[in-house]
Amino acid sequence: MKHKVSNVVIVGGGAAGWWTAGYLAVKNPHLHITLIESDRIPAIGVGESMLPQISEFFLEMGIDEKVWMKDCDAIYKLGNKFENWYEIGDSSLMTFWWNFDERLIKGSLYNRPGNEVFFGQKKHARLGDYWLHLYSQGEKNEADFYYDFSDAAGLAEGRCSPRDHEGHSYLSSWAGYAYHIDANKASTIVRDHAALPNGVEHRIGTVADVKLNADGIEQLHLESGEVIKADLYIDCTGFAQVLIGQLDTTRIHYENIFCNSVCVSPFRYNDYRTEMVPYTTSTARKFGWQFTIPLTSRIGSGYVYSDRFTTDAEAVAAFKQSWCHHQGLLEEPRLLKWQPSRLRDSWQQNVCAIGLSSGFIEPLEANVLFNAQHAIQTLTRLLERGNNEVTPKTAKIFSRATAQTMDHTADYLFHRYAATAREDTEFWRTYKQLGEAHHVRDTLMENYMKHSDPLSSLYPDAIWLSTAVYMKALRRDLSVHINPDLVDNARAIFDYTARTSRNNGRMLPKIWDVCPPRLETV
Repeated sequence: MKHKVSNVVIVGGGAAGWWTAGYLAVKNPHLHITLIESDRIPAIGVGESMLPQISEFFLEMGIDEKVWMKDCDAIYKLGNKFENWYEIGDSSLMTFWWNFDERLIKGSLYNRPGNEVFFGQKKHARLGDYWLHLYSQGEKNEADFYYDFSDAAGLAEGRCSPRDHEGHSYLSSWAGYAYHIDANKASTIVRDHAALPNGVEHRIGTVADVKLNADGIEQLHLESGEVIKADLYIDCTGFAQVLIGQLDTTRIHYENIFCNSVCVSPFRYNDYRTEMVPYTTSTARKFGWQFTIPLTSRIGSGYVYSDRFTTDAEAVAAFKQSWCHHQGLLEEPRLLKWQPSRLRDSWQQNVCAIGLSSGFIEPLEANVLFNAQHAIQTLTRLLERGNNEVTPKTAKIFSRATAQTMDHTADYLFHRYAATAREDTEFWRTYKQLGEAHHVRDTLMENYMKHSDPLSSLYPDAIWLSTAVYMKALRRDLSVHINPDLVDNARAIFDYTARTSRNNGRMLPKIWDVCPPRLETV
């Protein structure tokens, strides 16, 4: 049944709640939006690693990078350094890059086009295909890969910033960067710069009771006695699922994702000149992996693990031991648990779930806040297209879109684990066996060939190819279709990019010069 949405109530603050409120308020000024936030629920984040899409998301709310980065203790992120995933002792710094099609190869090296060449490339061979051709001829090897494709590689290795003090970029248009941020402060930025200035009503209160009717939620009762009504309720209460939990909570479980726990704590810097780096470090451990996320104020870290293979006490002890050289533990590690799963339907009747209330897989590859961002933008577009009228079809489209994003994420994360050669613990032996059973070393490259359109997948071809290189899944006999007349042009592009990348890594400002640490805290 079609109904008009004019009054929206969001329950839950944090990033999911305030980002939803801010984005909706900016994009849809006809809505009356109320956000209800409990003052009894502590924030979760110690620091978040982001994907490049977040910059445009903030800009759409009118919040410039120069404003929000400083206030979020943010630094630039050029990629993710993986250690010990394929075998103990390995290391690979995967940066962001666009896999342009061969129309780029016909152009000037010094006048690289922007993303208009990147999109809609399905009928053309890609730059990655030309590199694979050179690899099949024995001209290229895995060590060449990252410098050949991204001038961010040299900056990352040299611990340099992709922008100068005035905000001018050092990167070409086919390399990208993201951020490390304090997610709690990012919520406040959106609240103060987008949500409240655009009319969002902020209520402090705790939901005591949820009254239902045939259409879903009829009204909310707060502990204060106040009754709240809306046309659309948005659940941003995380694992508590205060609203959506009153309806159908049928879940789709990701059985091949084992990690379901994390112990987290921030740390002070010992020496920011060696520890502040413009990338996330993801280190595979015995029963999961550990993230290290430098901010300007501290280092965020956590051990993500499976309690099927180790105990909580053992995991916390291992996490503390990994930081034993540090004297700056800011708080005792906190323990969080979840089931790697999602709701079958994240929009039911008049209730829409965004963020952790919709589902959670695990934190690898900075997917948590991106999935919330994607849901917010999907909801906003659906309301705009329907002129703020929604139907059961609207709910189905939203649920299908958010489910697809999470399913793609789970598929990629499974490949990240299962392509391993490690057999040193039961955790890794089990993943290796699953990987062999699912032929993941073949499907890594199949996914590279399949995901050529970045509009259809959070994990496009560039990341599948990067992962295949790191996990030693390339074959010299791989056949790709390229234009032989353009091989020399492609070779020149790779050589130019690698040379520029290495030179920049030696000459450009360090990350701590452009994103200065807060010395009083480090």
